Amino acid sequence: MPKKSRKRAFRHFRRVADEATSARPSKRRTKKKARQRRVVKKGGIARKKQKKEIEKKIISSFQFRGIRIKVVGIGGGGSSIVSAIAPKLKRVKFLVANTDLQSLRSSAKTAKRFQFGQKLTQGLGTGMNPQLGETAALDEKERIKKVFQGEDLSILVATLGGGAGSGALPVFAKAARDSKNLTLGIFTLPFDFEGKKRKEIAEASLEKLKPNLNAFSIIPNNKIFQIIDQKTPLKEALSVINKILAENLEGLIEMIYLSGLINIDFADVKAVLEGRGRLAYLATVEVQGDNRAEEGVKKILQSPLYEYGIQGAERILFNIIGSKNLTINEVERISKVISSFNPKAKIIFGLSQKDNYQNKIKITLLAVGCEKKTKVKKEAEGVKEIKTKGKKETRSNSIKKEIKEKSLRKRLFSLGGRKDGEKRINIKVSKTALDLKEELKKMEKEIVSRENEWDAPAFLRKKSLKLR
Repeated sequence: MPKKSRKRAFRHFRRVADEATSARPSKRRTKKKARQRRVVKKGGIARKKQKKEIEKKIISSFQFRGIRIKVVGIGGGGSSIVSAIAPKLKRVKFLVANTDLQSLRSSAKTAKRFQFGQKLTQGLGTGMNPQLGETAALDEKERIKKVFQGEDLSILVATLGGGAGSGALPVFAKAARDSKNLTLGIFTLPFDFEGKKRKEIAEASLEKLKPNLNAFSIIPNNKIFQIIDQKTPLKEALSVINKILAENLEGLIEMIYLSGLINIDFADVKAVLEGRGRLAYLATVEVQGDNRAEEGVKKILQSPLYEYGIQGAERILFNIIGSKNLTINEVERISKVISSFNPKAKIIFGLSQKDNYQNKIKITLLAVGCEKKTKVKKEAEGVKEIKTKGKKETRSNSIKKEIKEKSLRKRLFSLGGRKDGEKRINIKVSKTALDLKEELKKMEKEIVSRENEWDAPAFLRKKSLKLR
């Protein structure tokens, strides 16, 4: 056999032997296994995707920094304040709500616009009618609820005393509460020159708001005269208030989001804002210099916007931001002064460091459950007035009272100047003490009535006797 044919035959027999021993699988088996491998691969990819999604959910649930905060300005005044604040703050959503379409168009682009009550007001304002503002908001309850859905903290801003702000605000506050939001209100009261009617509207709106708010702070517009010169134009004066409000809100938001050496998280904010209708004090101060700790504490506790302080506050939350040169002695001095106002208060403290805060300290303070100074002062003044009036009355009438008492004692057992037909009252010894007291009371009444007659001028007494 030639060599070529031998090689071919050898290859053939080898192939046959391999197939017989099933060293190579059949085509059907290979296709089936390939399909299985593909399914396993796909399943593995799907499982990996599921794992990643689950991990993301777990991480997001533990990541507090993803908290959602919304600042809502209601009415013309509230919308203008939020429009001024919106460009300065980040990480927060802004919304302006009003019935007046023209006012909404002039608001900042960084704030979302929300018009309500088109059917009632035809796109106009409420004309200082809070009932109209309330009905306009009630007609669109469901739309308002959607504004607060998915939010963690809602900050409501309004200038009380008008129609849309004072009337619609309670409806917005209730919608926020129903959406399980923490609610903080920042409200301004009208100027004295705006009249009593606006003040009455503002007070009535506040009473309606309290059950639906966790806490609220009140800023009287009259306080602006203590900050600026009286010759300052109105627009500039109002921008000063807006600037301070922006700084206060920025401090609060920074306190929530900023991680630090001693961290403050949303659970702390929630613990401080617990309850309903509590008066709050929110302030932020930035100071520098050698006595920065002392100056910072003084300024933070004596904010020019408020007519009350942190006296009686049940819960206090404050955060200090400084550079690496911030000493423990400074922190201790600041904390000691703040906590001294109410040692029994629940106090939560945070500390952060920033490289750009060279020789600077920033203090942010939120106190809830404060007492209003004005009410206490007014009550004290009222008591003093009553006391002084009482003293004057006693001085002027003391002689007359003494004379009357003496005359009563003399006439207890014998009545002088009786009318015709009147009988003398004789007190018997056999009567009980209670009977005697009753008779004495009757006699006193008669004597007083007779004395009133004798106090009249002589000519009038004669006339009355003639008539009898």
